[in-house]
Amino acid sequence: MSAFGLAVRFLTILPWPVTPGEPKAEDFGRAAARFPFVGLMLGALLVILDAGLGFFFPLPVRSVGVVAALALLSGCLHLGGLAGWADGLGGGESLESGPRIMQGSSCGPLGGAAIGLVLLAKYAALVSLAGPGRWQALLVAPMLARAGMALFLCVLPSARPEEGAVSPFAREVNPAEGFGVAGWTLLLCLVLGGMGGLLAALGCGAAFAGLKRFFLAKLGGSTGGAYGAGGEMLEVLALALCAAWWGS
Repeated sequence: MSAFGLAVRFLTILPWPVTPGEPKAEDFGRAAARFPFVGLMLGALLVILDAGLGFFFPLPVRSVGVVAALALLSGCLHLGGLAGWADGLGGGESLESGPRIMQGSSCGPLGGAAIGLVLLAKYAALVSLAGPGRWQALLVAPMLARAGMALFLCVLPSARPEEGAVSPFAREVNPAEGFGVAGWTLLLCLVLGGMGGLLAALGCGAAFAGLKRFFLAKLGGSTGGAYGAGGEMLEVLALALCAAWWGS
């Protein structure tokens, strides 16, 4: 199984041709380093979708379609992680007492509010992007979000190493690969987005450092829900920074 194919199947609902058999342990570490490229692929699909919707619908409807497509292509897993993470923190439960972060499929009021606010923020950012910067933002934001998830895997210990679908990635990833992830992502943001892409990358880098400290202080590491929550927050920030640079 190719590392990129494994990353696609983990981060999206897209089918991907794979070789028969189970992935090897080392495939998971290499797959995590491909997360930003999966985000770039999702961004390219969003650009194509947005262009197609532009023939029939005004900007607000197109923006709703793009936000919905991004959530659906990701299987809504990151939004689910955000909801569980928000409910767990809002409940004031510690890690040792069994937090509700990614523990089951139910969504409490804080989790629902977190999902609603994130989707609303993405929509508001996209509505303000009507010019050429719109396609650049659609490429840059998903890439930065998934690069952040890969970097969380590289630099944070897993708070529950024995649990969840993300555990094989957290166990096998090489922390040194985080430098490659950061370097490729910064270069692609600069090439695809120019100064606006660089601004988004630097802003997400600063936010990543803050989230890293928060996860360490609050959870002692990271969890499946925290990875998803971190990705969603970085995606919102990237779109907001792109809107600030290119928005009308």
